[in-house]
Amino acid sequence: MNIKKSVKKRVPDKVIQTVERYKRRKEKYHFLPCGIEYRGETYYYVEYYPNGNPLVVRGDGTVPYFDEVKKVIELAPLVTSVKNRFYYKAKHLLRTRTTQSYRHILSLLEKIEQELQYRLSPELREDLETFRQVSKFQIEKRREMEDAIAKGKALLDKVFQDFRATEEEIKEMRKLQLQVVQAMYDRNQAQLQSFEKRERLMRALVRYIPPWKILTWMRYLMLLFYHRNMMNQIRPEDKRLIQQIERSLQGKYQDSDLAIYNHLFRTARNPRIQKGDDDGNGFKRGI
Repeated sequence: MNIKKSVKKRVPDKVIQTVERYKRRKEKYHFLPCGIEYRGETYYYVEYYPNGNPLVVRGDGTVPYFDEVKKVIELAPLVTSVKNRFYYKAKHLLRTRTTQSYRHILSLLEKIEQELQYRLSPELREDLETFRQVSKFQIEKRREMEDAIAKGKALLDKVFQDFRATEEEIKEMRKLQLQVVQAMYDRNQAQLQSFEKRERLMRALVRYIPPWKILTWMRYLMLLFYHRNMMNQIRPEDKRLIQQIERSLQGKYQDSDLAIYNHLFRTARNPRIQKGDDDGNGFKRGI
């Protein structure tokens, strides 16, 4: 779907005329790929570049006061965020052969367990079971991610097809986006928490596999490859990312999000209400 090319054709002419009138010098502008329906009104959100200054215009081409559309300005970046998650990042995510890899791990563990069952101590059996359970958990979380991505893309397709998003639809897409993030976070935490037992198992197996068991050694090496490619420790650079994810899952804005909103609110070209300009409700129909 080439969203950018089709957006401007669907924006009302009166809106485009207003956007052109508010343009400065050689600025360019990009519309949000759908209108936002809020409190019974349809608004069109545009950002002027290179400075990223927003303007919100009603469907009839009039420009509302900032106080009327502050919530629209807050919702617009969420549409962009979920679009990037479900259209672009999801493609990379779904290309990874996660499920096949963990099914292979389960197969390797089962065969190694069968071949060495009389040699493994109860402690090592527990470690092997931990490896098995964390692998099953990865498959389960992968399914959750795929389900949330499918629902998110379907809702996003509907929004772009209708060329209109309600506040409820945007919040639902955001919820699905966070479900994907939650599943990824849970997967990584499970890998981290199982590292010690997986590592102990891999070190012990070297002592228990007889030298002549060539096939078992090949399975061990494949299992070792998978083990080393799981998340086994937190690098210093990962700590900040994990903290950011935890804040998102708690419904809190990141510092970077707050900086973006502060910029958008500060530079929005919608006029501010002056004393005596409002209609008693804080709004004025148009300019």
